[in-house]
Amino acid sequence: MTEVDLPVHAKAVPLATPEITDTPARIPKNPDNDTDKDHEKGDANNGVLYNMEPGEKTPREETLNEPKPNKDKTTRLDEPDSRVADEGDGMSVFTYVMVKDFRFYYSHPYSRLIIAYSIIILNFLILAEDPVTHSRKEAEIPVVGHAISLVLTRYPPEPGYAFMKVLGWILAIIIGMLLGKFVFHQLFFGSLLRLKMFRDSQGSWMIMFLSTLALLFLFAVTYSALMVWWSAGRLEEYSLNGQISISNEWFMKFAGCGTWLGDFVTAWMVTDMMLQDKENYPSWARLPRRYWKGWTRIILFWFVAITASIIVICVITTDVISWDTFNMGYVYTNELSRAYLAGFILVMDLLIVMQDWEFPHFMGSLDIKLPGVNTNSFYIPIPTCCKNVDLSVHITGKWFNYGVIFIVMILDMNMWKNQIFYDPFTFGQYVGPSGRVYTVTNTTQLSEFNETQLTYDYRSSTINPFTGFPYIQEDSFVNAHFADFSWPVKLTAVLPVIIGFGTFGCLVWFYGRFAVNDPQTARMRKVRKERMKRFGNTFKMRKGVGGRRGENGTKLRGSVEEHSNDNASQPGVAKPGTELTAVT
Repeated sequence: MTEVDLPVHAKAVPLATPEITDTPARIPKNPDNDTDKDHEKGDANNGVLYNMEPGEKTPREETLNEPKPNKDKTTRLDEPDSRVADEGDGMSVFTYVMVKDFRFYYSHPYSRLIIAYSIIILNFLILAEDPVTHSRKEAEIPVVGHAISLVLTRYPPEPGYAFMKVLGWILAIIIGMLLGKFVFHQLFFGSLLRLKMFRDSQGSWMIMFLSTLALLFLFAVTYSALMVWWSAGRLEEYSLNGQISISNEWFMKFAGCGTWLGDFVTAWMVTDMMLQDKENYPSWARLPRRYWKGWTRIILFWFVAITASIIVICVITTDVISWDTFNMGYVYTNELSRAYLAGFILVMDLLIVMQDWEFPHFMGSLDIKLPGVNTNSFYIPIPTCCKNVDLSVHITGKWFNYGVIFIVMILDMNMWKNQIFYDPFTFGQYVGPSGRVYTVTNTTQLSEFNETQLTYDYRSSTINPFTGFPYIQEDSFVNAHFADFSWPVKLTAVLPVIIGFGTFGCLVWFYGRFAVNDPQTARMRKVRKERMKRFGNTFKMRKGVGGRRGENGTKLRGSVEEHSNDNASQPGVAKPGTELTAVT
């Protein structure tokens, strides 16, 4: 690692000095007092002997009697003369100062706010431009649709098969939760990969949700195959697939409302967390931070959330504001630009997580309260019949936020999939001469007409015998276009998502895993500010595998005395009172 050389005024007295050597040096006795054995006392904790005068205190006693720093004082990480330990960094033993590198600006509050609130705008844009939101065909969602069909819809009329279906999804939920908790979370992510973000029980509910969803999908496919086989094809219409028994139009409206709520909660939580925190970026938003506490933040959240949600839900579900009427065709998109837009939304969802001040280990000790409430976590005890069994649901604020982001990412990923694999006929639509997308609104025609009858030429020239007008008079159109790009061109929209998820995985793999003698570092990258004077010599300290070195490159050795029981238990941390000796 590179040596850090700070100016004199920017250095601070260390709260603990680094360990120098494993061999403690013996302090020589005073020749004038060599025969006075009664005043010689030993320190059993570090093996160092001191020659004491009557009434004189040992360095350990003097250290323990020193006044402790005021812990109520707010840590100022950007002040060079700050000598208050960073309370939020539970494992920190030095005073730190933020380094204004890429991470400093990348995780700056303004950067995080731009990303969080831009996602809301872009989600509204993709929802307005997506022609699937106007489709009257039944919505089909892989995996999630299978799970919904297994639990809620498509029950066969025969009791035996209906009972087998109920038994199947109950077993899928139980087995999925057990596999998620003990196999994937504890064994795979915890013991095998040693990921810090999944330590103890952190993130277990999200892993259990994923494993349960996968088991429901497998049970749905297995149940459908067995039912069709045992019934000799008689109950094939009740086989389970990704269809969820509602049209794409209504599903996209529900998804738009859910995405809005998720994006709003995420953006507000990012804002709320940064305004509550007083340690990082202390010069940012000083006035709002001063008043952002108590009932102010709670009332403001619920007022904005309820008011904005009512307006947004009414606009989405009732089509009071038509995007095509407002846009007037001046700006339009095709399936490739919409695929790129949906892909960038997915990447920005990941950026919200990667911009977190505790990413990728999430091991900070910030006491940040959830938005709209005065608690930092949800704790729900579960009653049991066994006295020795303690079951409870505990969701921290951090994982509550990421759980919401994860649900939003599933909806965004479904929209991204629709743009890449978009085919007009699949969604009951066709393309006009100018490339605009037309939607067939008659559901009977959608089920009876073939692909030839769902074309612009046929519907513009064929008269409907029931109305006496061409079929195209019943259809609606949007300004969104379909250019029929080739598959190699469409697959280029996958590259941003691959890069985003690849970067996320690499950062977690290299910086978010436990290792042997792994120091549990602080939230942000910081540099140590040290100033230590012993015997009139000032040493520049730098962190290295082979110990500490002085200005001339010589290795430093010395004897160490105990400072406190807490610091004594930490390897690689020394205490004040260290005598340093240059060794070649």
